[in-house]
Amino acid sequence: MNKTLFTLKDAFLKDIEILFGYISMGFIFGILLKTSGFSAIYALIMSVFVYSGVMQFLAISFFSNNLGLLNIFLITLILNSRQSFYTLIMLETYRKMDWKRFFNIFWLTDETFALLKTKKPNEKSSKDLFVFFVSLLNHLYWIIGCVSGALIGILIKFDTRGLDFIMTAIFVVIFIDQLKNAKSYIPASVGILTSIFWLVLIGEQYFILASILTSIVLLAIFRKNLESKL
Repeated sequence: MNKTLFTLKDAFLKDIEILFGYISMGFIFGILLKTSGFSAIYALIMSVFVYSGVMQFLAISFFSNNLGLLNIFLITLILNSRQSFYTLIMLETYRKMDWKRFFNIFWLTDETFALLKTKKPNEKSSKDLFVFFVSLLNHLYWIIGCVSGALIGILIKFDTRGLDFIMTAIFVVIFIDQLKNAKSYIPASVGILTSIFWLVLIGEQYFILASILTSIVLLAIFRKNLESKL
């Protein structure tokens, strides 16, 4: 088996949890999109070019309520601004890559970032290809889930109440997985406490961005102390 195929197999085996999560979550999105009156082609276009779980779910209500393009743009910009921090953290890894870095930047979701920071490639795998294949596979899983959900939604009627909770469930699973491999619980504690603080103070619309910024500042300030403990 050549190195490319070995790396692809390595990425696939370490990406199993995202496979089931993304296909399930995408499937729910496809069903909700179809039950809201949109065809499967919208599921395909959005999963390929938008590729944002939260924004795609929100987009259903945006389109249904005829929300203005400016409002949609601003909400998307604020909500997805956290992705820029992920890219900054991955910058050293991406900088050494060739054309693959452009795709990797677009494919860098919350779950992909978490997996790349917790799962390491096999010694026989290519590190660059491992990052590329994990990112590519996750996008493919998402597309498959969204489109299949929309297609199934044409044939079967679903009670969609509570289905969007699957997004929260995936985040919880990834968080627990990271805690298992963590050398210190301080970063996780900072993230939890800042999230609760901003959620209570400013509400759910903007607390994610505020908590990310606060956590980064706090962890940067106490970086030397944390490194000594790690």
